Amino acid sequence: MTETLIPETDLMEWSGYKRRDALVHWLRQHGIPYLLGRDGRVCCTTDAVNLPLLRNQRDNARDNEDIEFG
Repeated sequence: MTETLIPETDLMEWSGYKRRDALVHWLRQHGIPYLLGRDGRVCCTTDAVNLPLLRNQRDNARDNEDIEFG
């Protein structure tokens, strides 16, 4: 699997946030791991952005399992 880095500029464009602190808050709120560069810029990977989606999918699958009483 190849992880692609997403730079801050792309994250801001994609999320609609124009301020770094608002972007960081949004990433934290959605459980998206990120890194701060030496200059404070935010970056993450496509896998990091997909992580909350995969968690939701897993949790929904678990919630929909039939319970068998035997």
